[in-house]
Amino acid sequence: MGTLDAKVGNLVGEVRVLGKRIDRIQAQVMELLTHLIGRHPNAG
Repeated sequence: MGTLDAKVGNLVGEVRVLGKRIDRIQAQVMELLTHLIGRHPNAG
């Protein structure tokens, strides 16, 4: 079962990388929206 553990470990690593990419993309989207509307969306 060592190979299954390795595959699960690799999958966990890939999911973490994807999560970080999503966070970066979300931050970029928020920055673009802020520039488009001229203020921070959470500022009210």
